[in-house]
Amino acid sequence: MKKVLMCGIAIIIVIGACSCSEKTKESNNVDVTNINFSNENEVKERNANELTDKEAAIEDKPLSSTDENIDEKGTEYVGINAHVKENNGNSLLISSDSDDFPGVFLVSGLEEITDATDLQGGTYIQILMQNLHKKNEQGIDQYRAEEITPISEEVVFGQEDILLREIPTFKLCDILSEQSDFTELRSGNYSWNTEENGEGKSVIACGAAPLEEAKMNSTVKLKVPQYNHMDGAVYIFSTQIAPDILTIHKWSAADINNELAMEETIITYYYKSSVIFLQAGKVYEFAAEWKEKNSDKNKFYGNANYVLVTE
Repeated sequence: MKKVLMCGIAIIIVIGACSCSEKTKESNNVDVTNINFSNENEVKERNANELTDKEAAIEDKPLSSTDENIDEKGTEYVGINAHVKENNGNSLLISSDSDDFPGVFLVSGLEEITDATDLQGGTYIQILMQNLHKKNEQGIDQYRAEEITPISEEVVFGQEDILLREIPTFKLCDILSEQSDFTELRSGNYSWNTEENGEGKSVIACGAAPLEEAKMNSTVKLKVPQYNHMDGAVYIFSTQIAPDILTIHKWSAADINNELAMEETIITYYYKSSVIFLQAGKVYEFAAEWKEKNSDKNKFYGNANYVLVTE
């Protein structure tokens, strides 16, 4: 399937956009302590973009036989904000604009992305790319492009100005469904910190590991439909305030009884991603982080893990 160069940001993070029935699971093991907040500068936030057919395809795409020295873990993908330094025709030299994933990277695979070879130096982009776990002769880390979306340098996406006193829920909506049902996920494994009226509070819940939690009756089970012979479906992901970093781990549901099983894929978004692709017969863990360095602005920070089993 041909990759495409996405020329616009078509889907914005949905804040409570889907309305109808919900499925939830509860957390436990809560402990409260006092905390202190650091005083670091806020960072610019940018939203994610429309999911293409190719992003769906990367879920099961293996590394090529030329990829060597791969760690014993699933295929890794990274999504960052960046700008083009050089376009060599068949590869891009890019510099990351994502503070939490800095560096300069050599990105191949442009021939599979429409119009990618036309990108000029200085162009700002959001890029999803596969980690090849190797370096070129100059010691630059090499990646393979999966999606490239040109963006404006000035693009900043807002969020609700609210104090999240507790871990937010995740909501998933099937964008192709004629119904407006959403599936709601609650975290049972998290650390959440808030500050109000000069007082800090920390709440911690210690839950089970993902493949252990997947066996529990309380874990959300989602029936993934099949559309036009696709092996999964595109879902809108929404929450009150999107995390700064979202990592999606995916296992085969056949590994539910094997807690040491390796993930099939690991995708980490360092920009706000509003769409995800889900396949049937999988276990997903959504590991979300709201950065402490933004606590001056948000008055909260923390991390949370959400588990979903698809059928």
